[in-house]
This record gives sequence, structure tokens and C-alpha cells, in this order.
Amino acid sequence: MVDLIYCFHDIEVDGPELGTHSMLSFACAAYDEVGNEVASMEKNLELPDKAISDPDVMNWWASHPEAWAYIRNDPKPIKQSMLEYSDWIEGLPGGCVFAAHPLVFDGIWIDWYLRKYTDARVFDGPFRGRNLFVGAGIDIPSYVREY
Repeated sequence: MVDLIYCFHDIEVDGPELGTHSMLSFACAAYDEVGNEVASMEKNLELPDKAISDPDVMNWWASHPEAWAYIRNDPKPIKQSMLEYSDWIEGLPGGCVFAAHPLVFDGIWIDWYLRKYTDARVFDGPFRGRNLFVGAGIDIPSYVREY
């Protein structure tokens, strides 16, 4: 039996439109099946050439200067960051499950950046590149339950 590693993600962006706006930062905390943290990583990303920011989102960031300063501290090249991330995921000790909230937002952004800058992807299917995760991903609130 392969142990699962649950990889909880969060991203920060400068607008809602994938391909138009930019992912500014992402983080992942990996936990084993009993809730022990296995590893974590975070990356602040350089902006791509011809980056366009959404004015409404940037107004929101302006009202959160400490958070903005944190995600813009020491940004790294996108390709290098995505390659390091994919290598890091593949180095975790088990089958990795992508988790985020909302899954449809964070998962699609991470998947798009992986496909654009590496030969990897988040979601399984008849697509080019290697799949880093098992299953279709988990939207965190659907996974959490009260006893």
C-alpha cells in the first residue's frame, strides 16, 4: 500500500484571469495520512514580461501592505521556481494528493504554470507531460468534517 501525502496549496495572484494576470506567490504544506507535516515550500515569483494587473485586485493588495510586502519579497524566476516545485513534489515519500480551496482556482493556476514552464501537470488525463498528483484533487472544505 502506498502512503498518501496531502499537499495543501495556496496561491496569490494579481488578477482573476489565468493567462492574462500573474501568479505572484504559491505555497505548499505536505502532510502524511496521520497529520504529520512532511515538508513545506513557498515561492515568490518574478512577474512575467508584459504582466498585466487587475486594478481591483491591486486596490485590495494596497489595503494589505504587509501581505503584499511578504509575497513580493525576493521573487524568483518563474521557470526555476516551477522546476524546483515539481522536483520537490516528486521527492516526497508517497503518492501526492493536490488539495486547495478553492480547488478549481488554485489547482488550475498551478497546473497552467507547470504546463507552461515545465513538462509536468497537476491534473491527470490524456495530456502531455508527467502527472505529479494522484486523483482529481481535493477541495479542502469537502475533505474536512467534524466529529
